[in-house]
Amino acid sequence: MHILEFLVLKILQAVLCRLPLSTVRSAGRIAGGFVFKGLGFRRRITMENLRRAFPEKPEAELRSIAAQAFGSVGTTFFEFVWFPKWKREAIAGDIDVQHAEVLRDALSQGKGLIVLTAHYGSWEVFGQAICIVLDMPGTLLVKVQSNPLVDAEVDKWRRKFGNVTVPTTSIREILRSLQGGGWVALAGDQSAPKESMAVTFFGRTVSTFQGPAVFALRTGAPLVLGMLHRNVNDRYTLSVERIPHDDLDGSSEANIRTLTERHVRATERVIRAHPEQWMWMHKRWKHIAETADMGNSE
Repeated sequence: MHILEFLVLKILQAVLCRLPLSTVRSAGRIAGGFVFKGLGFRRRITMENLRRAFPEKPEAELRSIAAQAFGSVGTTFFEFVWFPKWKREAIAGDIDVQHAEVLRDALSQGKGLIVLTAHYGSWEVFGQAICIVLDMPGTLLVKVQSNPLVDAEVDKWRRKFGNVTVPTTSIREILRSLQGGGWVALAGDQSAPKESMAVTFFGRTVSTFQGPAVFALRTGAPLVLGMLHRNVNDRYTLSVERIPHDDLDGSSEANIRTLTERHVRATERVIRAHPEQWMWMHKRWKHIAETADMGNSE
């Protein structure tokens, strides 16, 4: 099965890499829409998530958001498969950066930099965008794929412009990068184990990874939220926001909770503004029942 999955990926890559990027993106949107409307993959989960997140929106609008979200994920996936053909200058030319000085100033403090993002917009291009803006390769925290052949292939794509990839569990590598003054990027919006910290996200208390807050508080590294928004003309806007923690002394559980709440609220604000760009088909609220008794974080 692993070999078959790998061959399918390589065949898809061979086909897409013969096409211009604009066509690849259009094909990705169509494929994503077909998965939602034609195959119905995770359609129920997607619609349930949207109804609970936006109870004030009519059903027709929610279905439109869902279809666009699948189209966005399809575009991101096809862009990623096309990545071996992408040139650094082309990516740099397609990105409009908001508040680049936030990134540069934070990195200049010499304590390293934690760049938090979400599965929003073109998240696979995000790490390359940070590398280009800072003119410095960094460390990308990634989830290891169950198929080792596919894992090695996508790992090669992510490392194309010099970034290093490490598993999300590699605490030693994360600390080494931060202590050396480097930057570390990770997505913090996925469902965490049920014993993780409970934080409110879109009105529901859910298990949330506390790693970003723990590393920031224990190392003193600045924490920044960054998102790579895909515009209608297929250009990108890289938005950056500093998540302050200078007022939090030490890595007590209370301080970890406070900082986690801050970056989760900031993430929610971005997603609320453009919900069609987030991955609503993910089971983000999987552990809501288990965490409901752990306290509501306002």
